[in-house]
Amino acid sequence: MTEEEKKIMRELWLRIQKKRQKLKISQEELSWILDMDRSYLSMVEKWKANIAYLKLRKIVQALDMEIK
Repeated sequence: MTEEEKKIMRELWLRIQKKRQKLKISQEELSWILDMDRSYLSMVEKWKANIAYLKLRKIVQALDMEIK
């Protein structure tokens, strides 16, 4: 992954984290909605794990967000 791609992903995860917090949805609740392990979601939010596009899309849709 290039530095530009890493920057884009970090910015996207910050937006996702802020949106989740704004909606007052815990990581545990979101992981349940997504049928995803909470510890994995936490690692992804902290940029300690990579995520497949389809899982990322599922998260964005669950939070009613758009990717620009």
